[in-house]
Amino acid sequence: MQSNEVQRKRLLVLSVIGGVIILGIVLALIYQQVTKNPYGDYIVIQNYNENVKNISRDYEHNISSQLYRTVKDNGDNENLTGSDVKDAYIRKDSAEQEEVKRNSQYSGSFIVDIESLRQSYLVQYNYSRNPDDGFTSGYPILISCVNKEDVIYEDFECGDSTIEAASTMDPIITILPHSTLSYEAKAVYQDDTLVIYVDLDIPSSDLKGNQQSDAQVVALYKKEFTDYVRSQGFTPENYTISYNYNDAGEKVDNTIHIGD
Repeated sequence: MQSNEVQRKRLLVLSVIGGVIILGIVLALIYQQVTKNPYGDYIVIQNYNENVKNISRDYEHNISSQLYRTVKDNGDNENLTGSDVKDAYIRKDSAEQEEVKRNSQYSGSFIVDIESLRQSYLVQYNYSRNPDDGFTSGYPILISCVNKEDVIYEDFECGDSTIEAASTMDPIITILPHSTLSYEAKAVYQDDTLVIYVDLDIPSSDLKGNQQSDAQVVALYKKEFTDYVRSQGFTPENYTISYNYNDAGEKVDNTIHIGD
């Protein structure tokens, strides 16, 4: 009897230990899947969470993976793995972020310094909580060399394909996105074609339901945006502009392309 009791206790202990081991393996696999970067190898930016807010975990993965590929393409880093870099830090006071659209769209930048490699990179991004938003199409993440005034290490002949892509982008992106009380404007690349989206904020009291007078009101709001573009040295007639505004409670898309 005593022998059977001892055996039962032994089996119970072994079962508990086996259960704990299995649970540990399952939790480890779950953790690995949660933390795995779907974009491939990556460099961990050690102080990312302290400096970059409002951005999803997936977007952080994307940034860290693109950073790795850029670093790997530069200097003598051909055989570098992401785990080799343990000292990538966002430079103090370099992180900036603009809320382009309330609680939805964000545009920002920061500089990453890697002391062990003696290299620095500028990270620029556009992010939207809506994955189908055109705001993030084209080149939503750009990782390039820092400007001359931001160089703190010796020259390592920085260069990559992302920089080449950025150099082909229309310079009008330097003044967009831009917003006033009357409109919000942003420039988006769609299949390498630049489209400017302008949301006109026209009070319903200004739209009387008369087609002719309403068209005049809309034209004034459009003119405010095109006047801004001209004041910055650009010709609005050379661009595809999509105006969006509320007309009698319905959303209207009016796309124009002048200058062909």
